[in-house]
Amino acid sequence: MLLVAILINMAAPGIPNGGVVIGATYLSIFNIPLDFIGFYSGIYKILDMSYTTLNVTGDITADILLTKEDVNNE
Repeated sequence: MLLVAILINMAAPGIPNGGVVIGATYLSIFNIPLDFIGFYSGIYKILDMSYTTLNVTGDITADILLTKEDVNNE
């Protein structure tokens, strides 16, 4: 179940709440009623904000480290 979740999330579109569509696919794969999509979409909003924050923080950190490395080489 965890492996399928990882593979599905890697293919998630880069649009706001795109993971809800992926979540519906995940629910149908494991024969969970699609009635749970409302519950899932409520939780997903909180997770999506966390994912976005971590992604942006990682991008900024990588940029700072690469810039610092480039400045040291000059």
